[in-house]
Amino acid sequence: EGLMAKAYPGDFRSRSELLEEVEWVQKLAEKNLNVSRFLPFDNGEYVTEIPCSGAPFLACKMIEVPGVHMNKATLSENLESYARVWGQTLAGLHKFGANCLRDSIKPHWEEHRDFSKLHLIPQESRLLNAVEILRNRLSAMDSSREYGLIHADLHQGNFHLDEQGNIHIFDFDDMHQNWFLYDIAVIMEGIECGVFHDSAENVDRFLRVFLEGYDEILPSPCMDELDLFRAYRKFTLLIYCIENHFHVSEKADDQE
Repeated sequence: EGLMAKAYPGDFRSRSELLEEVEWVQKLAEKNLNVSRFLPFDNGEYVTEIPCSGAPFLACKMIEVPGVHMNKATLSENLESYARVWGQTLAGLHKFGANCLRDSIKPHWEEHRDFSKLHLIPQESRLLNAVEILRNRLSAMDSSREYGLIHADLHQGNFHLDEQGNIHIFDFDDMHQNWFLYDIAVIMEGIECGVFHDSAENVDRFLRVFLEGYDEILPSPCMDELDLFRAYRKFTLLIYCIENHFHVSEKADDQE
């Protein structure tokens, strides 16, 4: 078996956050879901320090999942089967995520990204107003159903497709507690703005078959607020970019 590794600056992700991810992924593997399992290092620990100038890096290693990334040509040629299995796979995660909700210490949606970082953008008042409207609408939603631990980034870059058409998932960095519809919004954002940006017909077809596959495992969420969650996804990506930019800038200032 091949291996994969991931490493982060120790002041960007904490050891406890990485261990939470390890624990969650191992639970998914125990349920026979296709995920990249973590492996301990020689000392028995799942997280190790890599010394470097400044804060040390924290690293983990995983079993490499089989298959390759799904590209546009592959999905276009096999849209019916691959959209269906994508939906089935996500529903399998949600089915387990809903059951683990009460035991999780992972943050809820409003804690997952620091929306105050938008203040760092010049002339940000219109953004802040839009975010406030969005957050008020989300806060009014019922979190007692169609809610639980989610992957939060299950675009085609974070899984492999094997020769039998099975999906194998990795990269659970963004897992947190949210409505299941957010996971679907993330996928549809990638499909409409990336893979099938030039074909509204294929976007609609993908969503229909994807939800058919999802329904085979779990009743699909109400789709009425899909556009709301797609807007929310855009804001979380913006905040992620801001966090990374200022983290790099602070590092450079420290070295001067």
